[in-house]
Order: sequence, then C-alpha cells, then structure tokens
Amino acid sequence: MVKRNEAKLNRPTSVSAPLITRYFHDVQKRACLPEQTFSARTPFLQLAFSELQKGILPPEITKEIFKKDNKSSSRSLIVSLVTVERNDMKSGLLLVPCTVDKKGVLSGSPADGEPWIPAQWLEYPGNTNFTIGTLADFWSFRVSTGVSQASRVDTWADYLSYAISLFESVVGKKLGDWEESFDADSTLSVSSETCYLIVGENIIANKAIVELYSVLEKVLAAHPVPLYEKLVSVQDFTQRIDTALSDQETHVESMLKSCANMGSKFPLTPSQRTALHGFLADDEGDVTAVSGPPGTGKTTMLQAVVANLVTRHALRGADAPLILCTSTNNQAVTNIIDSFSSVGTQEAGGVDARWLPDAAVSGGLRPLHGLATYCPSVSKYETAKKLGYLVDSVKKAGVYTDYSTLEYTKLAIAYFQRQASAYLRFGPMEAAASVAAIQRKLRQQLANIDYRRRQLIMSFKDYIETPNPAQVKAQEEERNTKAKECEEYQQAIRRWQAIKDSKQSFLKRIFRRSEPEDLVIAANKQLGETFPPEVRTLAGVLDFYLQALSQCERQWREADNSYENLLALVSRGRKAGQELENIIDELCAEGVITAEHGQKFRSLQSLHELDELLDVTLRYREFWLAVHYYEATWLRTAESNSFVPEDDRWQTTERVMDRYWPQACALTPCFVMTAYQVPRYFSLWAGKLAQPQYSFSRADLLIVDEAGQIDTSIGASAFAFAKRAVVVGDERQLSPIWNIDPINDERLATGEEHPTGGAPELNGVESYWETMKRCGLTASQPSSVMRAASHAGNWAYLGSSGQPYPGLFLSEHFRCHAGIIGFCNELIYDGKLVPSRPDKGYQLADKVSNPFLFYLVPGTQDQTVGSSRVNQQEAEAVARWIRDNYEFFKTRYCGEDDEGDARVSEKAVIGVVTPFAAQAARIRRALHKSCPDIARNITVGTAHSLQGAERPVIVFSSVYGETSERAAFIDNTLELMNVAVSRAKDLFVVVGCQARWQDQGRVFSLVRKYAQVPIVSPFVFSDAQDALGDRQDTLGDSQDALGGDQLYEKSYWTEQGYKLAGAMLKDWGSTTSAKELNASLIEAGYLTRDDAGMLSPTSRGAEVGIAAYLGKSRDGETFVNVCYSPQAQELIRELYG
Repeated sequence: MVKRNEAKLNRPTSVSAPLITRYFHDVQKRACLPEQTFSARTPFLQLAFSELQKGILPPEITKEIFKKDNKSSSRSLIVSLVTVERNDMKSGLLLVPCTVDKKGVLSGSPADGEPWIPAQWLEYPGNTNFTIGTLADFWSFRVSTGVSQASRVDTWADYLSYAISLFESVVGKKLGDWEESFDADSTLSVSSETCYLIVGENIIANKAIVELYSVLEKVLAAHPVPLYEKLVSVQDFTQRIDTALSDQETHVESMLKSCANMGSKFPLTPSQRTALHGFLADDEGDVTAVSGPPGTGKTTMLQAVVANLVTRHALRGADAPLILCTSTNNQAVTNIIDSFSSVGTQEAGGVDARWLPDAAVSGGLRPLHGLATYCPSVSKYETAKKLGYLVDSVKKAGVYTDYSTLEYTKLAIAYFQRQASAYLRFGPMEAAASVAAIQRKLRQQLANIDYRRRQLIMSFKDYIETPNPAQVKAQEEERNTKAKECEEYQQAIRRWQAIKDSKQSFLKRIFRRSEPEDLVIAANKQLGETFPPEVRTLAGVLDFYLQALSQCERQWREADNSYENLLALVSRGRKAGQELENIIDELCAEGVITAEHGQKFRSLQSLHELDELLDVTLRYREFWLAVHYYEATWLRTAESNSFVPEDDRWQTTERVMDRYWPQACALTPCFVMTAYQVPRYFSLWAGKLAQPQYSFSRADLLIVDEAGQIDTSIGASAFAFAKRAVVVGDERQLSPIWNIDPINDERLATGEEHPTGGAPELNGVESYWETMKRCGLTASQPSSVMRAASHAGNWAYLGSSGQPYPGLFLSEHFRCHAGIIGFCNELIYDGKLVPSRPDKGYQLADKVSNPFLFYLVPGTQDQTVGSSRVNQQEAEAVARWIRDNYEFFKTRYCGEDDEGDARVSEKAVIGVVTPFAAQAARIRRALHKSCPDIARNITVGTAHSLQGAERPVIVFSSVYGETSERAAFIDNTLELMNVAVSRAKDLFVVVGCQARWQDQGRVFSLVRKYAQVPIVSPFVFSDAQDALGDRQDTLGDSQDALGGDQLYEKSYWTEQGYKLAGAMLKDWGSTTSAKELNASLIEAGYLTRDDAGMLSPTSRGAEVGIAAYLGKSRDGETFVNVCYSPQAQELIRELYG
C-alpha cells in the first residue's frame, strides 16, 4: 500500500487562504497590462493630441461615441497617447482609461483607472519582444516615485501629465526626445501627435477574476473551497516518492482502479502510467501535479485520466463528469480541444466512434468528433465555430442548442439505434432496441467487461506467483531432510536415555567394571558422536540432543508449512490459469478481444505486460462503452423533453445550471476555456444580493495545461470551481508573462495597505513573502501555477542525484531524434529524459550523419535595435539555406502516408527560431525577398511562436556576431533554448559565426559537443546524392573566390595574411606535421588531391578561406599547393591545432 510518510519536503506553516486571496485580488486589480490594438476589426476614432489636451472632444466625435448608446449619460474610453504602428496595425504604448459625458467633457484619475503600458512592451525575464523600458521601472513609478503626483491629480490636465510622467519614467527620457531617438526596427514607427480612442470600458481580460477574488475572500471565512485552499495553502505537507506506486501490492491496486484508456495503438509509457496511478491514488481536494517536458506524451496521459473519470462515473450509473480544461492563452486551449478531437476512428461503424451524428453535416453522414466543447470569448466565438470546433457560450446558444433541436435529435436517435444494434446484437427474446434498452445493455456490458478485467488482473497475479516445479521439489527435499534429522535426534535421545537409565556404558559391558560418565562420553565421541566441549555428563548429553531436536522440529514445521504453501500456490495457480483461459476464451467468443489479442494474453510474463495489453484492449473498450452510455443519456433527455427550455437558457440561476451541466456533459464531458473565462461560466445569477454568487467546486475535475506559463494569481482562480485537479506543465520551458517585477510585487504584497503587511517570520525561518515565493504563490518571477501545484501535491520524484522534487515527472521522450533531445536532456533535465523514439524510419538517415548541425556563417556582425538585436548577414544566410533546401524537405515530408493522407502540411516542414523578435522580422523580410513563394510556408519567430508545436526541421538563428564574446541573453534564458531545440524532430541547424562556435558559454559549449564540427557550406540536399552527408555549395561563388581558373602566386595570398600549413603549424607550436594536417583536411572534405598528387581546396574548403596558389620549385617546375586565410587558420586551429 502507498504510505504518506515516505518523503518529507520541509514546508513552512500555513498562511491563511483569505489573505492570499486578498493579495491575488489586489495584484490582479492593478497588474493587468493588456495590449490594445486599433484596426478595422476594432473600430476606433482619432484626434490630435492638442485637441485631447483641451479636455473637451469635438462635437462630431462625441456624437459618434454616443451613437449606439444615447441613453447613457457618459461612456468609457481607452485613449492611446503614444502609439506604435507596423504594417497598418496600430498598438497603444501608453494607454489611458477615462470617461466622457454627452457634452464631450473628458475626466479621469489614477484612483478610477491607472494609465498603463502593455506588458509585452516592457522588459522582464524571457521577454524576447522589442521593449521600451523595464517592468521594474513601470512598477517603481506606480507604487513609489509616482504616488505623490497621483495624489495631486485634480484636473484632466493633471491626469494627462501624470500619464506622460509614467511613460517618461519608464523610457528614461522626455517624450519628445525619446520619440526623436526612437531606434527600433524599420518596420516600426511611433507617434504621440495623434491619439486613438476606442469606446467601451477598459477591456480587462481579468475583470471576472478580480470580481471572483473579492467574493472568494469573504466566502472562505465561512465555507470551505477545498481544492483552492489546498493550492494556496502553505503548510508542512508530506509528499510520497513516486516509487511507492511501483511495489506489487500498490501496483495491483492501481491496475484494478485503472478502468479505461482512449488509445488502442499504444499503451501508456511507464512514467505516464505512474502519473495516472498517482491521480487514481489521490482524492477530492487533491492536486496531482505532473511535469511534462516536451515530447513526453502529456496529452496521452491526460486522455487516460479523462477516460478513467468518465468510465468510473458510468460504472456507477452517475451523471457524466464535468471536466473543466483551462490554460491562459487560446493556443494552449485549442491544443487541448484538438487532443480530444482525434480519439477513435472518426468514421461511422464500430464501437470506437461516436454514435451521434455531426450536426454540422446534413443527413447525419458523419459521426460527431471529439469529446470537448470550446467556450471562447465573444470576440473569438465565430472564428472558432468556422474552424469546426464544438463551441458554446454562457447563454447555451451553441452546442447545447444545436444538438437538442427536435430535427437533430430525431435524426440522432435513429443513427444511434443503427450503430448500437449492429454492435450489441439484440437477441430475439430481448426488447426492441429503444434508447433505454440500449443504455441498459451498454451498462450491463460495461460492468461485465470491467468485472472480467478485474478477474484477469487477480487471476494473472495468482498465476505468475505459481512456484515452478524446481522450487516445489527443493522445498520438499528440505522438508524431508529436516524430518530425517529429527528422526536421528530422536534415536540418539533414546540411546542415551537407555545408557543413563542402565548406568552402563559401552566400556562397562566389555570390561565388567564401572567407569566415570566423561569416559563414557569420550568413548562415544570416538564412535562418531559430537558434543560441545562443555558437555561432560549424561544429563548434559540428553539436554543437548533435546534442544537440537526442538530446533530441528521447528525448522521442519517451517519447511513443511512452506511446502504446503507452495502446494497451495501451485493449486491456486492451476486454478488461476484455468480461469485465465476461460476469461480469454469468453472475451474472444464475445468479440471483445481478437484471437490475436487472446494469444498475447496467454503469452504474458509480467504484470507490467498485462497492464500494457489491457490499455489497448479492455480499457479501450470500456471507455467507448461509457461514451455511448452517456450518448444514450443525452438522447433520453431529448425523448423526455427535459432540456432546459430555450427561453430559459440565457439564465444562470442555480436551478437552471443544476439541470444544464449534467445534460451538457453527457454530450461532451470536457469544457475548455481560458482561465479568464472560467469565472463567467460558473457565476450564478445573484438576484438582489449585494455580491455575485458562484458555483464553487462544481466541476469533478480541473485540468490545467501549460501550467508553467500561467501566472499563479490568474490561474489559481479556476481551482475554486473544481473538486480536484490535474496540473501539467514544465517550469523549464516558457515562463508566464509576469505583469509585475518581484521587488514591487513584494511591496504590493507586504505593504502597509495590505493585511499581510508586517507579517512575522514563519517558524523563525522565512518571511511571509519568502514562503509565498518558494511555494509559487506570487504574481512575479519565479512563480507559476506549475510551481504552486507541485508544492501542493502529494507526490515527489527523485532527481538523478537522489534528491526529491515536488510533483510527478514524464520521462520518455518520443518527438526528437536522440541526437537532438540529448542536448535538452543535458542542458535542462539532468539526464532524466529517456530518449524513446525508434531509430527506424528516420527520414534523413541517408542525408546526414548528425541531426544536430552548426552552419558556420563567418564574419557576421550583430547590432542592437532598441532593446532587441539583429544580424542582417545571418538573416540572409538563413533565407538562402531555406530557399535552396525547402523543396527537398517538402518532397521528403509532405507526401502521402500509407492511408493516402498528407503526412505533414507544407506550412509545417521548416520553422525558424531566434532569440530576438527584431531578428525574426529581418529573417521574414529576407525570406520574402529571396523566395516569396516559400516564405508564406515558414513559421519564423521567437520560441513563443512554436511553443506546443513541432517541425521536422528547425533552423536557429543565434544573432550574436563576431564582436560579441558571449551570447548573454541565450545563456541567461536556457528555457528558450530548450523550447527551440525540442521543436525539431529530425534536424536542428544552429546558424552562427566563428565566435559562437568558440563561445565558452553554457549553451554554445554544449552546441559544440552535439554538432561536433562546424559546417561551412550550407549543403543543398538532393535525392540524387548517394554519399551520406554529402554537401554541396549553395552560394555558387566559391570558384569566383578563387578567381575562376586563374591561379595566383603565393605572394598574392601572403600579402593578405594567408599562410602555408608548415608556417601556420610552427607559429602555433603544434606537433602536428603538415602532412598529417593535410590528411585530416582531405578526410574532412576541405581539401582534395589530384592524380598528380597536388592539393587544392574543395568548394567547402574555399568557402572557409583555403586558397590554391601557383608555386615554382627550385628546378623550375610549377606546382599547385594551398594556403590558409586568417579565418581558415582560426577554424583549423580550433579543430586540429
């Protein structure tokens, strides 16, 4: 059994949830710094700053503002005082919330709404965008230097002055001076002369979260919200090491609990299974935190969790579970939906497809796909619907309405009956295949298969515990040996008792005289009996043998019991083997498993193998039966006309929602939305009550994905609405977008205005703030929901050094070639990842000997562009490489698979990642200039643009040039490099200059190890190439570098710093001879030797700076030899010196 005291991670004592909630409320109320754009999609107005300064809007603008709402006496506005523009898209840099009345009079103050600079334009750890200042300076003004000025704001002019002071404090210059010196990428322009206005309240995404926290703080004082309280609690938890799940008793217990799986092709990996078993061992109120590095199958693990919850509810005949899935951005959310849309066969017929038709396809010709409903914001609703997602809204006007119409349900009932009847095969004596009859039979079959599954596990456990004949024989021999020894002792006791009773020894009978007892004993010793030296009397001999007999009889009884137990195990094993045969035969006969699977069951050797086979057979079947059981629930609701009436669907009263959720979950158990949407979906109509009401702890399960990217003060809010949670993420990938820096966050959390201000040290060890920070409960670096969940969970895993770390860990990596993911494993994961992708089927095996390459582009220079960095020569080199190689990769990866489906989209073949957003813009422009048709198929951006995605080929532009000794930003943000490398499935190409190849920083030291040698030619790939790793020059100018066929004399080259091999080696003090060096360079492909024995550079050698020169020997004979440029000398010394 799993015990709760196996590993204790020391934690400070508890800090109350209401105080943490107050802090979350305060920080979210002030720290939301959203972007505001102005485009055709978001209608806006504009006027000159000089007009805005007057404090009264022109009549025509005022009229336009009140055009759609003439009844209101005032309207809310957002005004951009400083605006940046790129490609016709305007984005506010300095945004001011305010109000305007019908006379056009503007008003505003920091107390009513503070001006802000969007977070994406402020520098914080991991932000790769172009920035105008630091997040720390922004907050220093808000909470420190600007407080006095804010208190003196009385007029509109004061308010504008305060806003501009904020901006100037961040950029470090007067606004006019900053605008004149603006040094951004040429695609950006800024303006403060024209202001842009958008009508409406400050569009704060977190408004619902702020309102929730204000209610939750009061609720917690009187009512428990267990899951939320567990997440934000800071107490001395005990965590169990995950190896506790591996002992046989616990493993069997977990196997019995694990009743479903969504996939039939592959079983869970060992670490996925450990994570699932950890979840199954947890209970309501618990947080199960799972660290999921890239490519380790977190989606598969989450599918198994969902499948188990749905199936367990169906087995009990309970309502379908409500599974709330969330993250902070729409990309992560849609990734979740996509993962639940790909289960099953997607084609009508068979048990593993939905038995409900897709309402979007007329005539019911296609089954409904997916198990999740997407609940986007209003602005994204129509787009999501057009993309084919199942969508719904708070008003229940989407999926719930579309799938409950009379027309649809009539069609769906007939469709369901056809599919079910074909599978269930109703007998002649059974009732007609009504939906109710089908549902009864589905649950009966589900219960039957589950019973068989549990029988299989227990019988197999008994079967594999059957001792082999050799064990039984050995134990029998041991028992018999002990029995014989006991008989010998008994005989000895009888003999010595007779001697004692007659007082006559062997000698007395011979010599007719009495002898002392010790002589009698001595005489018997001579006849072979042995006694301890201290035994000198007949009584002592008898006592010795009696004790020996007692010990021997005890050993015989133990041996006899062991023998009998073995016989019992043999008997039980025979019985279990017969039970296994019967169960397997029955499952085959009923069509639950195939004959092939039946044979596999018969050949299993371990519980682990049984677990894997159950995943793709019985558990898979149980899951789909549960899905169909709830489909029947949906249709029976339609038959009884029990759906929420259309006229009531807009309501969110407790009565309506209690009716809605069980019904909606029968159709799709998963509801997916961003964390910002969650409070809206679980709010209840409060009537005349002063504060909003919420349906706390409503969801049966909360799934949080990409939790390492979620600010705890945002993501924690979702935990108030569920009974338990599974949290998946990776703190070693992208961080949250923190809206506040640690120093000012601490001021906000512990200042005098906050109830926790001046909180004492906890346990005399840590301050209140240090405790929150260590447990992931702050709104700034290094906190995240992943960190908070790991500390709140019940589990820990052991690192390579044996140290326990909070949470569970997915270790098997399947995405990348081992030669690629090894880099991440060494850089980030301390060797914990297990490369598990098969070598067979590697698409580039005939083209590259190493999937991790360094493409050397010598002589490049980088330059700063504002806060960002660019390298034009490197951008052009990347574009050329893609231009010359894209068609090869497209042909190799975009063909059809065995089933005729496209393997990879043309837009998903090559990705380009760079640390700097400005460099990404340069590369995009270079691509459009070099190969416009290809450019639209290439994703170019920072690591954020490919988070959660993958490409066969990733090109990494390192940007830093020859004059930069270290790539500081790259070394300081290892998580970004981890994301970049782990996107590449088959090939990762680092593009950089010589200085990067020699870079001693942590990242490029490891790049050298994995790339092995720099490639100085960009090597066009071609299917006509036969030699492994054959590389050709794509620039086509190497011969021009040599002057075509013309050869210059040695003096021409030496004047330019070129040296011969001998002189070069001598200068270095190298023991390598010129002959040895030439041989190495020939082998590496830099030099070639003709039939006459003369050396010349290959195109690869010419590219790096090796030149051929014309020489003359002492006897007047001409010859050709090679010399080396300063650049080539540097490279060769690095490689061979």
